Amino acid sequence: MIPGNLLYRSDTMVGGIVIGIENQYAPSGRAECSLGFVADYNGVRGFVTASHCTPYEFGVDWSLVHQDYGGRVVGYEYADPQGYQCGYGMCRGSDASFFKLDDTVPSLRGLIARTLSAAPPGTGPGSTTSDASHPYFIVTGVDQGYYFVGMNVQKMGWKAGWTSGAIVGTCVDHQNGPWYSFYGTTCAYQATYADSSGDSGGPVFTFPGTAGAVGDLVELAGVQFGERTGYAMFSKFSRINNDFGGNLVATRPLTLGTPSVSGAMNYNNPSISWAAVTGATRYQIIRVTFDGSTVRVDYLPQVTSTSFVDGVTLATSYNGTTPIGSGIYAWYQVIAIGGSSELSAPSTAVWFQTTNTCTGRC
Repeated sequence: MIPGNLLYRSDTMVGGIVIGIENQYAPSGRAECSLGFVADYNGVRGFVTASHCTPYEFGVDWSLVHQDYGGRVVGYEYADPQGYQCGYGMCRGSDASFFKLDDTVPSLRGLIARTLSAAPPGTGPGSTTSDASHPYFIVTGVDQGYYFVGMNVQKMGWKAGWTSGAIVGTCVDHQNGPWYSFYGTTCAYQATYADSSGDSGGPVFTFPGTAGAVGDLVELAGVQFGERTGYAMFSKFSRINNDFGGNLVATRPLTLGTPSVSGAMNYNNPSISWAAVTGATRYQIIRVTFDGSTVRVDYLPQVTSTSFVDGVTLATSYNGTTPIGSGIYAWYQVIAIGGSSELSAPSTAVWFQTTNTCTGRC
């Protein structure tokens, strides 16, 4: 379970909570950082955080990591790829290190601790108090390389909490240390979310869908690691994974059965239904619409029932699971979610031919 606050002891390792890495160069002998995300690396269970939290950036030093800063030892640094020479320094595509967790330490891959609220975009700090009714964000995907200036991202860390802001730079180099002996992180991302020193290593993520509405399901963008010119910086997951040979798995395992969805017309509206999935407590409906020029993706409010009528979309016919390749259309998928954040794969899409008019949304 997640404790009442991100800086308290947590029995189970998930993204966003406090960690303390033994580091003789830190003022107190330990670097206070945030756990980025639990992952499997070549079959080894552990987590990713910022490399600069360790005594020797871009290199394995086997440093021990504590959880709740001065508390129990939960693992040790297992992988931290070497950089390459770049002028007077060493460079790499990400500021990230992988720590192996002790086999006795519980962990949940694909979960990020969720707090009560985010600070308004570009401000902070945000809440560090755990949301007891919605304790986790569920990682369903990782970055696909399409992040752009102006896009909103979220950050979770034990010091500044849940903050958000817009991307302001998409390929910015960062230098840690003096010009004659530095560690450089290349092509990082800058954003306006608030951060603090203890947030280093914390997860950065986005809400899926065109509108980016707040919900349980998120896409992992990367890890927070520093600042430049007054803006927070994060290493994208794809660049972290590239440094680690493409062998990091960070998404939630798919342990629930996939919903079997069928559709029908409900007067002029699309209607979908499915059989209850064993272990599921709620369902996420994804709607994708095409109006002849623009694709829109909506993650609709979750439901506990096994049917849904889309009262804001007008349809002319149901096309089953056969994709519609022309005209104006919509398709729907359903994801099952369990009470302990278990997840299913998305269902096969069901398609409807729609009109260019609607009720309540255009």
